[in-house]
Amino acid sequence: MSLVASRSGLELAALIRRREVSPLDLLEDVLDRIGRYDGRLSAFVDLCARQARFEAKSRARALAPMSLAALPPLYGVPTGIKDLNPARFTMTRFGSKAYRHVFTPFDDISTHVVRKSGMVIVGKLATSEFGAVPVTEPLIHPPTRNPADLTRNAGGSSGGSASAVAAGLLPVAHASDGGGSIRIPASFCGLFGFKPSSGAVVDPYKRANKEEISVVGAISRTVSDSAAFVDALARDFSPEGRMLAASRGAAPRGLRVKVVVDLPETPVDAGARDATLRTAKLLESMGHQVTVVPPISISIEEFLPIWERQLAILPTPGESSLMPVTRWLRERGRRHTDEDTHRLKITLANRVDAWLEGADVILSPTVPEPAPRVGAFIDLEPEAAFRAVAVFGLFTAIFNLTARPAATLPLGRSADGLPMGVQIAGKRGSDALIFALAAEIERADPWSLALPPEFS
Repeated sequence: MSLVASRSGLELAALIRRREVSPLDLLEDVLDRIGRYDGRLSAFVDLCARQARFEAKSRARALAPMSLAALPPLYGVPTGIKDLNPARFTMTRFGSKAYRHVFTPFDDISTHVVRKSGMVIVGKLATSEFGAVPVTEPLIHPPTRNPADLTRNAGGSSGGSASAVAAGLLPVAHASDGGGSIRIPASFCGLFGFKPSSGAVVDPYKRANKEEISVVGAISRTVSDSAAFVDALARDFSPEGRMLAASRGAAPRGLRVKVVVDLPETPVDAGARDATLRTAKLLESMGHQVTVVPPISISIEEFLPIWERQLAILPTPGESSLMPVTRWLRERGRRHTDEDTHRLKITLANRVDAWLEGADVILSPTVPEPAPRVGAFIDLEPEAAFRAVAVFGLFTAIFNLTARPAATLPLGRSADGLPMGVQIAGKRGSDALIFALAAEIERADPWSLALPPEFS
């Protein structure tokens, strides 16, 4: 059986430390699985096999003289980088035909810290164009499919990351989130996904991220793998790993938990509601103070100018090569000024903070609906297409507005048996608390780590 498909990232790192396997062994396992399965998934958009083999051999050589205590937790473990982020000697296409010929000889800051942590970068992972929408069906490659059901989309914009982890091509993957782009695909694919607080990790998007909307994070099958990955991304990186330590500890008792299960704009899948309420009862049994509250009324229309402006300021060598929905968003974004969108962001964030006053943790479904079918929005006009997919971010985007940490846990199923996530979020800076609480839920109500049968 494939080691990568049957072990967590930290378990694989432990095998490397005990010298039972080498980083090169794991890399070859990953490359074999990509060769066998990725043709059906389109999770990867570029492989750097030769460079990865060189890195894996270097990791193995460096292992002997290094103190095991000084090794980062995921040392030698294979991973991938989302294609919104440059990685040296790979193509960086941003999910767009406009960038189809861009070769990058350098790492951006998030790729740099991942590489510095000792992980082996295998290649680039699919994204929606510029990360603009929460489904990964760009014009530049076939749709990225969901291993739980190949007729369904893997979500977005970190669709390649979720698809690769859910199919056992990687144990943990780099991802990013500007409105739910980690949590939505992780929910669709039955995985754990974590969006850090803004400012907690390195920011590769500074020029286009003036409002601190977007942040890099991780998608994995286990809480501790994401914790170790986020530690690698942290500004104050250390081998001990603050988030990993938190995931191995216990959350404080008596947390004030506000629970939301409905939305003003759209019905919520019964499986997602049930899983959220079941998790609320579990938290209550752990000694937390749980209160069900009505949803906040922030519409897609209110949030839209912020998203439009963020996309409008991205440079592009060819506007005509962009997808219609991306052009529509950018055109509207040019009507707004930075000052206008900043004021709007502050206004909306204040409303969210007032709504959540007194809460240590917020519990909700991650998405209101299960993963859509591949091609479900392809024939819609740009505005209709965006509004149809934007509903997937109704539970998630408020935590980008307020810079709060948030995670999705694979605790639910729709009536059709599709994965549905439960989201927990906290105050800005409470990342360690969210990891501790997520890990306690994982231990108390463990989810299946089994791969879909055709990828086992």
